[in-house]
Amino acid sequence: MPMDYKILILHDSGNTGPGDVISAGFTTFVLGAGEGEFDAASHSILTQSPATRTAIIRNSDKTGTHHHWDGSALELIADFEPPSSSNTNLGDLSLFSNTTGDFNTAVGKSTLLANDDGVRNTAVGNNALTSNNSGGSNTAVGDGALISNTVGSENIGLGRSTLSVNQSGKWNTALGAFAGQSTTSDANTSAGYAALLNNTSGENNTAVGYGASLANFTGDSNTALGYDCLRYKQDAGNNIDYSNCSGLGNDCRVSASNQVQLGDSATTTYAYGAIQNRSDARDKTDVEDSDLGLNFILSLNPVSYRMNYRDNYYRKENDKLVPVENDGSKSGSRRHYGLIAQEVKATLDLIGKDFGGYQDHSVNGGCDVKTLGYDEFISPLIKAIHDLNEKLENMEKRIKVKPTRPLDP
Repeated sequence: MPMDYKILILHDSGNTGPGDVISAGFTTFVLGAGEGEFDAASHSILTQSPATRTAIIRNSDKTGTHHHWDGSALELIADFEPPSSSNTNLGDLSLFSNTTGDFNTAVGKSTLLANDDGVRNTAVGNNALTSNNSGGSNTAVGDGALISNTVGSENIGLGRSTLSVNQSGKWNTALGAFAGQSTTSDANTSAGYAALLNNTSGENNTAVGYGASLANFTGDSNTALGYDCLRYKQDAGNNIDYSNCSGLGNDCRVSASNQVQLGDSATTTYAYGAIQNRSDARDKTDVEDSDLGLNFILSLNPVSYRMNYRDNYYRKENDKLVPVENDGSKSGSRRHYGLIAQEVKATLDLIGKDFGGYQDHSVNGGCDVKTLGYDEFISPLIKAIHDLNEKLENMEKRIKVKPTRPLDP
């Protein structure tokens, strides 16, 4: 009496045999036993390719046979050897295709299913490292972790769908559900739910915290530490391509590449010692005496004000920042004393000088933010004191040489 067999088709492309049943995205075929050479009790797993009408029967002792469906029976094509004894596997289809790969551990359905000669991989969880072929020394723990990896090596993915798009990238570490999900490049580290979620070709990035650098797409060499840190730009757009930025703190944002940002608009930065600026003569060129002095300082307009950061007038909707009316309700309570960047720029344009103490971040693709580096004003202030001292000395000289009128008798 013929026995019934189930053939699991991974990619359904139509009917290839009698008794076709569609279930949960897979096709199950009930086939006759042919010559009776198969025993359903010992041949527990059967996979089949619809395009070539071939099937692989996996035996209970982990050996296998390759067959062809000719419409009425399964014809034996070739035998498969059992996997290396140095591997450990537990779960349906785990290490199913392994031939020469050694020292692999696969626990869970379809873990390391496509592995051929990859070595020293560890996969735990449904579909973890499913597509890995020759990649080595990868660790994937979680549903779909490193599921697309084929030749990438020395990656670590802990959590659901971590590094799930990566195929050939190496040296990546992702910890937390969806961390580094879209990464296809090298040497990225992400820890936290959806950290570096959208990163594709960006390399050498480090993101720690929920949503840290979530929007980064191509930016390189960024470091983000904190909730949503470096996720957005200061103009509320998604930070997708800035590079060489470091951010520390909740919702920390930068306005261009090559910046360090500490905290958000509510943060005050404290330090025990003064921040030192590098000023070594060996690191400078085209050194000239300052031509910004008393006249420049006198042209500046000191003002007092309260801060009212534009960054504060947004609300989050569907993971995007949407502007709200700037009604001044989020302005600070204390008064500050300083200068207006636009007024300083007008003075510089008037005298035709380039001054590093003024920066327009929109240059070279940054946000529309203008800033002043107040430490850059120290040198013109010193020069202004020199100018005043020179005036004073000249006055003293004139007083000394002025002839005195004789006293009246």
